[in-house]
Amino acid sequence: MSEGIEYHEIGTVDVTFDDKTYHLGRPKLKQWRYFTRRIDEITTKAQEDLAALVKALSERQQAILEAADSELRGTYELADTHAKAEDATRAHVQAREVAWSHVYDAADPLLRQGYDDVQAEISQFAETPFYMRSSELVKEIFTQLGDPLPEDIEEWPAWLATDVRLPGALLGHWRTHPKASGPNGQM
Repeated sequence: MSEGIEYHEIGTVDVTFDDKTYHLGRPKLKQWRYFTRRIDEITTKAQEDLAALVKALSERQQAILEAADSELRGTYELADTHAKAEDATRAHVQAREVAWSHVYDAADPLLRQGYDDVQAEISQFAETPFYMRSSELVKEIFTQLGDPLPEDIEEWPAWLATDVRLPGALLGHWRTHPKASGPNGQM
């Protein structure tokens, strides 16, 4: 028995791993719309979370800049202007980084801690693969439409757990299969 995903013409799907086949039936329209909405919600939530973190980091950086000595702040702002210019070079970007490090090093420890905390959250967000979000939807699809997958994603094969395109591929398959047989279905 080979491992993999098999899409059937009648609209069903089989996923095989560890000598077991997990069968998915076809969703009803209401279920298909629900899963489509869930994909959008997962993607939107990830985008919103990242935007909120970026905004929080910008606010923490701005608080540090506002509290900085005017000379340090002025040096940073000048370097930032040059680094954002259309003809900016790597040297301009490096100058901004150096200027920021001086502003940051001189900042109040509480302001630095707030900035560092948000940077740590951004790092954690970036290190969390999108498949950790999409795999929950895959699990839900299998639970609602067929044979439930193992509860712990660690028990799934990597090719299944890390395929962020799988929910969309399943929905696309169900949207196009099966076509009705006979003259109206053109099969």
